[in-house]
Amino acid sequence: MPDGPPFDLLLSRLRALGDPTRLRIVQLIGQSDPDHPQARPDAGSTPPISISAELGLTQPTISHHMKVLIEVGLITSEKKGTKVYYSLNPDGFRDLTTFFEPLATPCTEPDLP
Repeated sequence: MPDGPPFDLLLSRLRALGDPTRLRIVQLIGQSDPDHPQARPDAGSTPPISISAELGLTQPTISHHMKVLIEVGLITSEKKGTKVYYSLNPDGFRDLTTFFEPLATPCTEPDLP
């Protein structure tokens, strides 16, 4: 196995992203990050209420999904006043990329005599 985080952590991150709601949440947070390539023009840290409104889910449901994503290291949170703002954790996604990148490299045919 390549250097990087423990296999169990990678598996936990993949399970977290395997849930359609959490995958959509990650996409929305990414789009709200002004440094992200898919950022919307009005990008900034996304408070949970906007995610809740965007997905049509209750705040407790969103909080549950956020807790899972934070626990596996894919997002971070910062409390400002009465609101909590979420951001993607680049290290969590970098670990996934590092793990999968070698698998995406095409195989080369051996030179035959």
